[in-house]
Amino acid sequence: MRKGGFDIAPSPRRVPGSVRLGVLFGGWLNQVGWGLVAFGGVFALIFAVNSDCTSWYHFRGEIQSVTGTVTGVERTAFSQGGGGGRHRRSRSSGRGKPIYEVRYRYTPTADISREGVSYLLAPNSTTEPTVSQEVIVEYPANRPDVSRIRGMRRRPFHGALALIGLLPVSGLFMALLGLRHGMHKSSLLKCGKPANARLVNKRATGAQVNKQTVWALTFEYVTDQGTTHQTVVRTHHEERLLDEATEKLVYDPGHPTRAVLLDSLPGTPGLDEMGNIRPSGTGSVVALLILPAVGTGMLAAAMAVMAR
Repeated sequence: MRKGGFDIAPSPRRVPGSVRLGVLFGGWLNQVGWGLVAFGGVFALIFAVNSDCTSWYHFRGEIQSVTGTVTGVERTAFSQGGGGGRHRRSRSSGRGKPIYEVRYRYTPTADISREGVSYLLAPNSTTEPTVSQEVIVEYPANRPDVSRIRGMRRRPFHGALALIGLLPVSGLFMALLGLRHGMHKSSLLKCGKPANARLVNKRATGAQVNKQTVWALTFEYVTDQGTTHQTVVRTHHEERLLDEATEKLVYDPGHPTRAVLLDSLPGTPGLDEMGNIRPSGTGSVVALLILPAVGTGMLAAAMAVMAR
């Protein structure tokens, strides 16, 4: 045992795959981030992907218009206002106004005929366009392939709803940041030097997780070079770090201020009698991987939809 340290396998030591996965994808930053990606992605697929967020760009300059003809009208599954974004074919006022898909044909030049689709928020059935009805089609100068019926949208929802896409994007940023922190902690588990850390300060941060107070716990430790450093752990499971007089910690010998407490890691990895890191339970690892798996699936679905 090193002075001020504890018994652990020499560096570089083996870190079981279950522990590595828990460290990489566990922690509040990862779980909250992937949760936003997973659940925010559902709304992004429904609303952001179906919002008219490009018209401001395409129609910002000179606009040309021609007379077109409606070739088809179909009520979509979407509605606006009322109780939600989806509509179950009911015309009750509480369910919002239905959104119609209007297909049309227009001839921007004498020898070229084009087709397009616009969307109409209809206040009632009497305002629904009819097949063969003439409409005014507008398009940017020199871009006759980008068009819309005047007064209608190019997608079912208003472009402002594209901002919903910021929810999973912010979640992905948090998850990637959490993954980066997890890689750093995994590296410390593999190559870090051991030290015993003692609590020197406990402070409530004012934040809560699941109605539990998040505490900032400051621990002090001494390296094998005799230098003293501190590290701060923010957690709402402070009982894990207050059950012993000192806590096991590993630090980066090249940068001693970089350290992690073993009991602060997801799954709380333990050591066997030889100082090797014990594998984590399968159940705990699977639980930590649920949100990342669902979030990754939502990202793949969003990219597939946008690639159409």
